[in-house]
Amino acid sequence: MVDYMKYYSKTYEASRNAFHQTVNDYKNDWNDVRIWDSEVVENHFIDFALFNAPLKKNLLCLTCGLHGIEGYVGAAVIKYFVDQFRMSLSTQETTICLVHAINPYGMAKYERNNENNVDLNRNFVTNWEKLIPNDAYQNARDYFESTTVLGDPIFNKIDFAFTTLGQLIRTKPDQFKNALLSGQYNSPDGLYYGGNKYERSTKIMIDLFETLFKEDFQQMVFIDLHTGYGPKDKMLIVNSALEKYSSEKLKTLFSYPDVKKTDKEEFYAINGDMTDYLYHLKRVDAPEKTFYACAFEFGTYGDDLGGLLKSLRNTINSRKLRKGLVAPAYLEQYRSEYTQMFYPSDHLWRVDALKQAEKAMKGIFKAFGYLK
Repeated sequence: MVDYMKYYSKTYEASRNAFHQTVNDYKNDWNDVRIWDSEVVENHFIDFALFNAPLKKNLLCLTCGLHGIEGYVGAAVIKYFVDQFRMSLSTQETTICLVHAINPYGMAKYERNNENNVDLNRNFVTNWEKLIPNDAYQNARDYFESTTVLGDPIFNKIDFAFTTLGQLIRTKPDQFKNALLSGQYNSPDGLYYGGNKYERSTKIMIDLFETLFKEDFQQMVFIDLHTGYGPKDKMLIVNSALEKYSSEKLKTLFSYPDVKKTDKEEFYAINGDMTDYLYHLKRVDAPEKTFYACAFEFGTYGDDLGGLLKSLRNTINSRKLRKGLVAPAYLEQYRSEYTQMFYPSDHLWRVDALKQAEKAMKGIFKAFGYLK
C-alpha cells in the first residue's frame, strides 16, 4: 500500500530536503546527473536536477512553486512522479528536468506572491512595452485593496457580501473576473501584480528554458504544478491559449476528462503566463520541435459561485494579512483559511491529488511516446 502522506511537507526547508533526497535516490539510475541551485533571496533557493539521457530525443520538465504556497502540493507530485515512473521512462532517450520552488520566498512564507509582491505567473511578459493597462482593476481598486481591518470572521463575511454585491452592480461579471485574474501592472501593492520588469526567479527560469530549447531534443514536454483554481477536488490539465489542439482533442489524446484552455471561454485569460512564454520560445527558437506545455491545477474550494466567492474573499484578505491589517485574536484563523485554499490538510484530498496527477501524466507520457 502506498503511503501518500509521506510525499507532503510542512515547511519549505523540509520540502527542499525531501526534494534533494528524492534526487539523490533517483540519480543512481542515471549515468549523467547535474544538481544545482540558484539563490533568489537570502537562504531561499530554486533547486534543479537534470537527468541527462545519452540520446537527445525527449525532454520532460516538471516545475513547482511558481505561486509559492502552491509548491507544497507541486513538490509532492514531483516526488511521487519519481517513485511511480522511474522504471517507465527510458534513461537512454528521455532527459528529465525537475525544478523545486520557483518562488521559494512565497513557499516559505505560505504566500502566493514573491518577496516583492509579484505574481510570477503574470511576470513572464514577452514585451513589456506593449502591455495593455488593466483599466477594470484600476476602476475596482478600492474594492480589491480595501483597508478594512480583519476582525470577527462572521462580520468579515457579511461585509464582503455587501461590498461585493455593490461592486458587481457597478461592474459587469466578465469584467469583474478579468479585472483580477488576468493580472495588473499598475498597482505594486495590489493583487495579481505582474511587476514592471523580470523578477530574479523569472530571469533564472528564462535562462533555464532558453538553454533547454538550444538542445537537440526532438520532443519537449513541460508540466507546471498549481493548486487553488478549478472544480472542487478535481485536477484540471490547463493548456495555453496558444496550444494548437482543442481541449476536446487533448481529452481524447490523454484519456483524461478534465482539460481546459486559458481563454475567456474555458478558463480565464492570463497576461505574463509562464506556459505562454514557453510557447513563445518554441515559436521563436524551435519551430521544428514537437512541443507541449501545460499546468496541472488542483481545485480546492471549487469553481461554482460559492467556491469562487470564498476564493475571492480569501484573496482580498491575503493582502490584508500581508500588510498586518488583522486583529491579533483572529490572525491564525485567517491564515489557516488562506492555507486551505492552496494546501488542503484533508487526507483524502491529498491522496486524490496524487492519483489524479498520476493518471494525467500517464496519459500525456503515453501520447508522446515517453513510456517504454
